[in-house]
Amino acid sequence: MANDLQATKRLVEIIRDLCLAPSLDILMTLVGVAARELTHADGATFVLKEGDQCFYAHENAVAPLWKGQRFPLCSCICGWAINHKQAAIIEDVYSDARIPVEAYAPTFVKSLTVVPMRQDNPVGVIGVYWAERHQPLTEEVELLQS
Repeated sequence: MANDLQATKRLVEIIRDLCLAPSLDILMTLVGVAARELTHADGATFVLKEGDQCFYAHENAVAPLWKGQRFPLCSCICGWAINHKQAAIIEDVYSDARIPVEAYAPTFVKSLTVVPMRQDNPVGVIGVYWAERHQPLTEEVELLQS
C-alpha cells in the first residue's frame, strides 16, 4: 500500500512538472527522465514526426544514441509505431524484422518499447531502451502511453 501511495504521488509530481514546463526542450527533458524512472530503463528518447521523417529531438540515456538525427519513417521502429498508431514492444532488437540491426549493433540497446504520442494522429513517439533483454510489464507500457 505504501509503494502504491508513493508511486501515485510521484506520478502527480511528474504531471505537475509537465504542465508547468516553460518550453518544449524542458518538457522533453522531463519526459525522458520520467520515462526512464517509471520503466527502470537505461535510456529514453523523444522522437517527433517531421513530414516523412522521425527527428530524434531528445534523449536521456547511459550512452549517446541518435539525438539530433533524422531517419525516414519507413526505416525506423519509431516510424513504424507512428505509421501503425500502436506501441512496438521488442524484447530482442536482433530478432525483430522491424529493426534495422545495423543501426543498433554499435549501441547498448538490447530491448526497447516505443509508444505513439496521441493515438489518432501521432506527432511522435516516446521510446525507452534497456541494455539487457527486457520484456516490459503491461503497467510500464501503460505508463508510457499515459
